[in-house]
Amino acid sequence: MEDEGGSKQETDLRSVVAGGDRTDAAVADFQSALDPPFDAARNADLDTSARSRAVSHLGELGSRQPSAEVNEVSDRNKSVAAGIAAWNRICGAKLSVVLKVTPARKAVFLRRFDDDFGQDLAAWERYCQRVAASPFLTNAGGNNRGDWKANFDFVLEPRNLVRIVEGEWDPPRPASRPSLVSPSNPRGRVVLPVSGGF
Repeated sequence: MEDEGGSKQETDLRSVVAGGDRTDAAVADFQSALDPPFDAARNADLDTSARSRAVSHLGELGSRQPSAEVNEVSDRNKSVAAGIAAWNRICGAKLSVVLKVTPARKAVFLRRFDDDFGQDLAAWERYCQRVAASPFLTNAGGNNRGDWKANFDFVLEPRNLVRIVEGEWDPPRPASRPSLVSPSNPRGRVVLPVSGGF
């Protein structure tokens, strides 16, 4: 549909500029519509003035300052990407790698990242290291029923997160041996009691 200002392409571009969000994808789609593979028969009757007007609109779009809302969405997406990259880097050798980020997974991660990690990527990385060090969560001993291992979704469930943070599934600590060193035995020698008779 044409309007008084020009072609359908220009109308679509104006709606993209007015929309604000999703501009990068829309601009890429629009650019691909402007620059299709060269076909002499198809491009012979291309209205070059309409094309130049559309390209000038693209230039105006690039000079616009993104709104605070767009920046917040971008920051949130960066947090998700950084969190998943940390998970894959730290836990990927022992647990399943995150390959797909669904809207539900993204929402759960962001909720935990905000509420439990204070949007601190270093805290999230320490959490991932604790998960990767757990013999139970990684099935290091092969003792879990059906070779079960934790995954990204499991460690984000609130009840499991608390158990992990509290150390319930940490590796067992070595039993502490009583020190043989004392003021009366400064070298730590083992002194066996001598019995009276053989």
